[in-house]
Amino acid sequence: MRFFGEFAKIERLAVRHQFRRTRVSFKLVQAAVEYIKRKGFRKIYGLAQDRLVNFWAHFGGRPLEGGRKVTFSDFSYTEMVFDIEPGPDAITIGSDPYMIIRPEGDWDRPGVLDKSAEREVTSPLRNAMAGT
Repeated sequence: MRFFGEFAKIERLAVRHQFRRTRVSFKLVQAAVEYIKRKGFRKIYGLAQDRLVNFWAHFGGRPLEGGRKVTFSDFSYTEMVFDIEPGPDAITIGSDPYMIIRPEGDWDRPGVLDKSAEREVTSPLRNAMAGT
């Protein structure tokens, strides 16, 4: 996945041949969509091999209106778009600031910065800045 201003992009989905008839692909895409919802996005963009457009439709994807044909690596692709709602636990500017500064994807686990917040402020500049 990559993240842009107004949308997230699902990159290539690669599953080993022996697992292609299992639910692995579905679980990977579902996890990606949930992750994107958690980040608060409302749109997902992707390129689907033409033969896989119906696969992506299972997750709410549809060909992008006015979309362009894209061809590379000997395959033809269709631009896809997904309209989604952010999850109920989407991270926003109003979220806990410690959550926002935690490592990517590890938002729910308190980390080293949370622990340091429990200590008294000892910065030598503390007193100098208090008067400003």
